[in-house]
Amino acid sequence: MEFNDLIYACALNRIFNYNCKGAKKLIDTFGSPTNIYRQSRQTLKKECNLSDTYLNKLEDKSYFDLALKDIEWAEKSKVSIYYIGDHNYPKNLIECCDAPIILYYKGTADLNAKRIISIVGTRSATPYGRQKCQEIVKHLSELNPKPIIVSGLAYGIDIEAHKAALQYGMKTIGVMATGMNQIYPTTHRKYAIQFLKQGGILTDFPINTAPIKVNFLRRNRIIAGISNATIVIESKEKGGSMNTATIASSYNRDVFALPGRISDIKSQGCNYLIAENKAQIIYNPETISQELNWQEPEKIYSEMKSIFDIENGIKAKILLALSDYKEKDIDQIVKETKLNISDLILNLTELELDGKIHLNRNKKYTII
Repeated sequence: MEFNDLIYACALNRIFNYNCKGAKKLIDTFGSPTNIYRQSRQTLKKECNLSDTYLNKLEDKSYFDLALKDIEWAEKSKVSIYYIGDHNYPKNLIECCDAPIILYYKGTADLNAKRIISIVGTRSATPYGRQKCQEIVKHLSELNPKPIIVSGLAYGIDIEAHKAALQYGMKTIGVMATGMNQIYPTTHRKYAIQFLKQGGILTDFPINTAPIKVNFLRRNRIIAGISNATIVIESKEKGGSMNTATIASSYNRDVFALPGRISDIKSQGCNYLIAENKAQIIYNPETISQELNWQEPEKIYSEMKSIFDIENGIKAKILLALSDYKEKDIDQIVKETKLNISDLILNLTELELDGKIHLNRNKKYTII
C-alpha cells in the first residue's frame, strides 16, 4: 500500500497522542505529515528539539501497522478520519496551539458550520441547571441558522444539552474521551446513535482507547476549540467544566456562565468566572445570541427599514454594510459605503449608543 498523509498522520497521532503541541509543531515546521518522515533524525532533533524517545518512535515501523489498522477499521465502520490540513478538518480547531493531529468523526453535522456552541456543566445537575439548560437551547433553536450544540456526552448538563438539541430539532455533536468504538458512559449509547442522524460523534483517540481520567481533560480542548463560544451551566470551583472554560478563554473564544446562589456549591464555579470577568453573565437566554451577534436577519431588516423610514440613508448604508455579521473596521466600512469619514464616525457613534451596533476590543464594528 502506498503511504500518504493520512497514514503518516495516524502514525503521528499514535506516537504523539499526549503531546499534541509537539506534533503540531512538527507539521507546522515541515508542512505535512509525509514531509516529517522525509527528514533525517538530525534535522528533526535540530529543528524541533525532539527527544530520543520520540525520534525512536518515529523510526519504529510498528506505528504504521497500527495506523493501517485504524484506517481499515474506520473504512469498515464508515467513520471519517480527518488529519490536520485536510479540507474537512474544523477550521476553528486549526487555530489552536494543541489541535489534534487526527479526528475520527461519524455523523451528518458540518464541523465547519458557521455557528457552533458548546454547553458544559456539572455531572450532578440540579433541577435549576437542567431547566436553564433547556431554556437556553430552546432559544438557540429559534435562531436562523440554528447553531450546532457540542458537549461531552457525560451525565448531568452535558447530556441535558444534547437531549434538548435533539428535542428542538438541532444538530448536536458528542466529543468523546475514548476511541470511536467505545461509547462512554454506555448508558448514553442510545443518544450517540441518534447523533449519527442529527449531529455526530467525534474523538481524536484511536480505537480501543479506554475512558481514563486524563483523556476527559484532553478531550475538553476539542469542545472548547471547535466552537464559537462555550456556555457553563453549573459547576464547582474545580472540575472539567472549569477546565473547558479556561481552555476556551485561552483560545480567545467567548465564555458565558449561568449565575447561581452564592450558597450553592454547584454554582460556585460559574459565580467565580463571572466575578473574575472570565465569563459573561447570562441574564437570560437572549444574552448569548445578542453578545454573539446571532440575531435574526428579519430583525436587521426591520432596523434598516425603520432607519429608511426616517430618511437617514447614512445609517442605513452602515447597517447594510454590517448585515453580513462580519467584523469590520472604519476603513472597511468607508470602502463599502463610500461615506466620508466625518459623517461615518458621527453615525457610527449614534448607532452604537442606540444599541444597534457594537465596537469590540479590536476596534471593529458588528451589527447587534
